[in-house]
Amino acid sequence: MKQLTVPLLLTALGLLAPTASADLLVGRLVTAAGTPVAFGDLDFRFPGGSGGNPATVNDGANALGQFAVTIAAGSYDVTFNPPLGTNLLGVTRISVAVAGTTNVGDIVLPEGVTLSGTVVNAAGVGVAGVNFDAFDAAGVDQAVLYASSGLGGAFSFNVPAGQYELNLNPASVVGAVLAPRTLPINATTNLNLGVLALQPGFTVSAIVRNASNLPMNNVDLDVRDASTKTVLYTPGDKTNATGLVDVVVPAGTYYFDIKPIFATGMAPRRVGPTTVAATSTLGIVQLQAGLALTGTIRDAYGVAVPGANVDLVQTNTLADVLLVNDGTDALGAYALRVPAGVYDFEFKAPGGSLLGSEFHPAVSVTTATVLDGVLPPAVIYACFGDGSGTVCPCGNSSMVGAREGCVNSLGVGAALRATGAARIASDSFQLVGTQMPNSSALYFQGTAMAGAGLGTTFGDGLRCAGGTVVRIGTKANTAGGSSYPVAGELPVSVKGLNAAGATRVYQVWYRNAAVFCSAGTFNLTNAAEVTWAP
Repeated sequence: MKQLTVPLLLTALGLLAPTASADLLVGRLVTAAGTPVAFGDLDFRFPGGSGGNPATVNDGANALGQFAVTIAAGSYDVTFNPPLGTNLLGVTRISVAVAGTTNVGDIVLPEGVTLSGTVVNAAGVGVAGVNFDAFDAAGVDQAVLYASSGLGGAFSFNVPAGQYELNLNPASVVGAVLAPRTLPINATTNLNLGVLALQPGFTVSAIVRNASNLPMNNVDLDVRDASTKTVLYTPGDKTNATGLVDVVVPAGTYYFDIKPIFATGMAPRRVGPTTVAATSTLGIVQLQAGLALTGTIRDAYGVAVPGANVDLVQTNTLADVLLVNDGTDALGAYALRVPAGVYDFEFKAPGGSLLGSEFHPAVSVTTATVLDGVLPPAVIYACFGDGSGTVCPCGNSSMVGAREGCVNSLGVGAALRATGAARIASDSFQLVGTQMPNSSALYFQGTAMAGAGLGTTFGDGLRCAGGTVVRIGTKANTAGGSSYPVAGELPVSVKGLNAAGATRVYQVWYRNAAVFCSAGTFNLTNAAEVTWAP
């Protein structure tokens, strides 16, 4: 369709000829294909959202998608909304300057994904007035229009395609106290979520004060299920100027975590476990002054590690210590408040970083303390048969960069790799050997690297795992490989008698009976070194 000129547009919209002082924002709403979007709506805000909404006249589009909004000259944040019943998304433009007649042309409303369903209470009765928030991975709410349930509990609103945390907030529901709810969703196409039930809710309140017994404002309250440790969705969970906070939760047993920001000087505090079966109060919760615990976490090359995590347990009791903002920032720095005490520290790498953990046992914190961390690679592969260390027995070096042992009768070096987590509490660590003859293979552990990390000649290969040696397991290679453990076998940490903080070296010693190199009839893989986390 040919876009109308401003005079024709005004006529089509049925407006009288504007006076000399009239200011107009004109344009047209269209789809990505250029089809007009009939009867959309425009919302205006003063820049930055301050000062509320300015006065407007005729702030909707006509049947041809055209709009001509009368508004005082100025700068506004403008949201162009689709009508109800489409799968289109609104578009916001920031600081749109209006002076005289301002034509913004075609505003393209992109397609989204429609989320629909029905909200009911525990009796199966539809609930109107439940508000929805759909937070993406960046924490931005994408459910901004029509995102509440109507009569009978029905809802339908649009979001961009993606994965979300969908929060149901029933605070505006009339006549009943219902517990909020959250659920993860993967919205790649239009999605009917079916019937979503909300449980009866009970209000739990508290008054938070500092060490001087003064009320604390803007302190966060987290509610954690006592059995699963899952944090509940509790909107409105920050204290006001009087220190009061209240949340609504379903019946259950919970920990209540009071979490002040670092600048307050107060240490966080956990209350509970507390069983909730009626409206109740935690009373006055007084926080104690906390000692500053700061530092920077880097990798072995001195590069800062953003998103690393700091975990503390009390050394004597191994009880978890409640922390606030226990991750590192973009510069690898962290800043925490803790009571005086003796703690075991663990610095954990962010997911997908290929870094390991660092453990600091029995650190005494009696004053402001700085403790930096250096995260090792999750597994260090070393002692290769490529000539970078001790020379292989008969010049049978493997290819540089292959990260494997000395070459065997198959024409390649055997390789040892590791998967899973080397953690004492939840050991999923597995050793995997490949490129070996189909013969017997001994997986073993040492407490140090042999030959100062370069290895020593042994059979047709290099022995790398030295010190105190422990046999982990003997396997029969199939299709050139094997692994330890498999289903039914003890974890590596148990077989190796390992404790948190122990650094161990692993290698596979395998039979290679073919006449090939030395008089020996065996060879070895490269080594894998790991430090066991708690």
